[in-house]
Amino acid sequence: MARQRVSYRNPFISALLFALLFFIVTNIFYWVFNEKLYFQDYHYFEWMEYVLGTITTFFLALIVEFIRNLMGKKSDTKPE
Repeated sequence: MARQRVSYRNPFISALLFALLFFIVTNIFYWVFNEKLYFQDYHYFEWMEYVLGTITTFFLALIVEFIRNLMGKKSDTKPE
């Protein structure tokens, strides 16, 4: 029978990595299609939707990682 395993993932680091990846990928695609980074003309606020998307991605990934950690914890009761 397979052993129960405790999840060792840190939810804050995982959420930060997901948000950072989202931020980098959106910036790369913005550069590919517009030939500039979205922070290049920061006073036009073209970057605001991407920053809000990054923050939203961080919090959603944080919730998912907390749920994954809760599901991965050992229970105190032993199956019979």
